[in-house]
Amino acid sequence: MTGISPDGNFFMQVPEGAAEYAGPGPRRSGLYVFMGNTGINPVPVLARGDQITVTGVAADYFGQIQLSRVNALSIDAQDRPVPTPVLVAPADIATGGPGHAPRGRPRPRQRRRARRRRDEPAGRELWVELSGPAGRRPGGSVRSADPALVVGPASWSPGALAPVPASGVARAAAVEVTASIPGRGEATTTVRVLGADEGPGSLRFSPAAVTVGPGGQATLRVVFDVPAPPAGLVLGFEGVGLVDPPAQVQVPADALDVEFTVDAPAAGGDYPVAVTLGGLRAEGTVTVRLGPPPGDDLLINEIDYDQPGADGAEFVEIVNPTGAAIPLAGVRLEAVNGSGGAVYGTYNLSDAGPSLAPGAYLVIGVAAVRAALPPGTLSLDMPANGLQNGAPDGVRLMRGNAFVDGLAYEGAMAGVGEGMAGPTDPGEGSLVRCPDGSDSDDNAADFVLVAAPTPGAPNACQ
Repeated sequence: MTGISPDGNFFMQVPEGAAEYAGPGPRRSGLYVFMGNTGINPVPVLARGDQITVTGVAADYFGQIQLSRVNALSIDAQDRPVPTPVLVAPADIATGGPGHAPRGRPRPRQRRRARRRRDEPAGRELWVELSGPAGRRPGGSVRSADPALVVGPASWSPGALAPVPASGVARAAAVEVTASIPGRGEATTTVRVLGADEGPGSLRFSPAAVTVGPGGQATLRVVFDVPAPPAGLVLGFEGVGLVDPPAQVQVPADALDVEFTVDAPAAGGDYPVAVTLGGLRAEGTVTVRLGPPPGDDLLINEIDYDQPGADGAEFVEIVNPTGAAIPLAGVRLEAVNGSGGAVYGTYNLSDAGPSLAPGAYLVIGVAAVRAALPPGTLSLDMPANGLQNGAPDGVRLMRGNAFVDGLAYEGAMAGVGEGMAGPTDPGEGSLVRCPDGSDSDDNAADFVLVAAPTPGAPNACQ
């Protein structure tokens, strides 16, 4: 993987050492992967340099091949060398330009799953992606290993993408389709042919839990393992405690998922929801959260800067209160002296991992605190006496030169805290956000003193 955006979409490219790599320069060796409609939950935490295997739907998107509706993603290796970027002008890589790629070949054994195919006479298209333009007469062929699926012929245009008509004849779990160009190689993919009225075999909420404020509107999404049949689907819906919940949810033909909204009550609490389809059932939760809304970026969630006697359990806890992983590249925690504003401690969060998962915690603490963290909690080492004891002092999160979040304690600090200063830690206990992960941009309103610190776990709000 060569690059990832904050919203989780990413680019991947054939490794430079692979047999099918087209060589240095502006070649068609990269692929954009859109994760906005993935059925995976949770999504693995990805980082630049990961070697990955992805299964999804490949299609043309405004002239570029894009992979979307990803239904399987695995990390096979990490910290692999990334191809060196090459800067080019658009005119250089246009058709006929000096950087125009040579005649290509199918990518060997690059397996992709076609979205679906039913018993429809017209058929639909698969695509063969080449490592470069095919040329005028490539002499290629496409064949199906099972008469349940009829394919071809491919439209071998001078470009690097060749559409392949595909028509389902009979239901089949997995039909192998092979594209080949003599002397250049071959590629295979597996196609599932659905029965004319075959529907989903499983369904689930994604995400399984949604949080809204009192009286808010929650958007629910149900994901299917295969698309809805031509006649569509009707899901039963259960939402005890919600305001006028729908009895049914309509799903259009060919849909792999469906979104709909429900109205939450004013009373706080967890409200179970469920959808049904024949003998299938999926359950989820709508949580009505009282108090300040959840934050929309990384937050300083808990701090214990003072203990009775010698300080031996200092830590700062960071939380991701959002519903998507947040990359940690360029994000740092700064400990700031309230006398003069000097930064006396800096911790680069990316040293703990490439990103922080939704609802997850990252703890920067002394060795004794880190040793007792829940398994899997990201952490960074803090030296003994790594936090000053106030009057005032503070900590803040920065992304480059941009302020993300901050807490000033035992007094206000411009450029560090938010609103009024947070409370004082007298030695016993810690300062925590209540509710956990909430943010009103006012330290005095967001933080309270609790008796039991909970590094790496939800705050012990009373």
